[in-house]
Amino acid sequence: MKDWYIPDVKALALPRYRKKTGVLWLALGLILILALSVSYYFYLVKEVTIVDDGKTVVLKTKAATVEELLTETKRTLGLKDTINMPLTAKLKEGTKIVINRAKPVKIKVDGREIEILTVAKTIADAIKEAGITVNPQDIVEPSPAELVGLNTEVKIIRVKVEEKTEEVVLAYRTIKRPSNSLFKGRTKVLTKGKTGLARTYYKITYYDGKVVKREVIKQEVVKKPVDEVILVGTKNTVSRGGRIIRFSRVIDVVATAYTHTGYRTATGVYPHRGVVAVDPDVIPYGTRLYIDGYGYGTALDTGSAIRGARIDLFFDTYGEAISWGRRYTRVYVLE
Repeated sequence: MKDWYIPDVKALALPRYRKKTGVLWLALGLILILALSVSYYFYLVKEVTIVDDGKTVVLKTKAATVEELLTETKRTLGLKDTINMPLTAKLKEGTKIVINRAKPVKIKVDGREIEILTVAKTIADAIKEAGITVNPQDIVEPSPAELVGLNTEVKIIRVKVEEKTEEVVLAYRTIKRPSNSLFKGRTKVLTKGKTGLARTYYKITYYDGKVVKREVIKQEVVKKPVDEVILVGTKNTVSRGGRIIRFSRVIDVVATAYTHTGYRTATGVYPHRGVVAVDPDVIPYGTRLYIDGYGYGTALDTGSAIRGARIDLFFDTYGEAISWGRRYTRVYVLE
C-alpha cells in the first residue's frame, strides 16, 4: 500500500504570493511617481492675478518671476509706468500684480501749456505732480476730483478779486435869483458854489487778468455840493436930471475925449456932440447911450485905441475935451 503524499501548502503558495507582491509594489511605485509628478506640476503652475491699468486678468503660469510673467503675457512697461513689486520678485500662488499705466496730461495755466506723463489717479494729483500751485479761488476745469483719462486736458483759470474805490466830483448847481438892487445886465455872486465828492466802492473779479465782473459794494456822498447863488439885476431905470432913463444894460467904462479932426466918423457922419467912439464888438454902431457926466450919445465912431470897455466922447471944443480928460464912468445902453 502506497503512502499518501501531503503537499506543503506554504511551499506551493509561495510563488503565487511573490508574484502578487511584485505587482503591488509596481503599482505603488507608479502611483508615487504620478503623485510626485502632479505635485511638481502644481508646484510649478501658479494662479496669479494681473491688474493692468484697471483691467483684471486671472491666469495660471509656470513663470518663476514677475519679469518672466510679463514676458509670457507680452506686457511691457513704459518709462513712467509703475508696478507694485520688483521684476525679480518670485511668483507664488495668489500673487497679485498691479500695473499703473502713465497717461499724457496737458495743463493750460498762466498763458502756457504744460504736458506731463503721469500715473496720477486724479486731476488734482496730476496738477500737484506738475508742480503747479492752485489757489483756493482759482477755477480748475474739469474738477480736480475727476479721474485722469487718456489725453486729459486741464485748464486752470487764475481768479483774482480786489476792491477798488473811485471818487467822483459832484458838480454844484447854479441858481439865479432876480434882484432889483442890481442894474439890469449886472450879476453878483451871493453864495459861491462848491463841488462835492462821492465815493463808490467796487469789488472787481479778474479771470487770468481780465475783468469779468464789477460789483458795486457801497456808494456814499463824502461831501455834498454847495449851490452857487447868483443875483441877477432887474433894475432897468435910473433918474438923471429929473428924467427916468430906461436901459437894457449898464457898462462901466474908461472914457476919454476928442474934438474936431477934419475927418468924418467911421459911420460917415460928421462928428458933433453926442457922437461916441466905441468898440463895435462891445457896443454896436447906432446904439443909443446915456453916459454919466456927459449925457445922451450914439455909437457912431471908433478908433484904433478903442477896445473893450472903453469909449471916446466927442466935444465941440478942445478945452472941453481937455477938461474931460480920462475918467471912469457908467454907460447905460438904452432900450
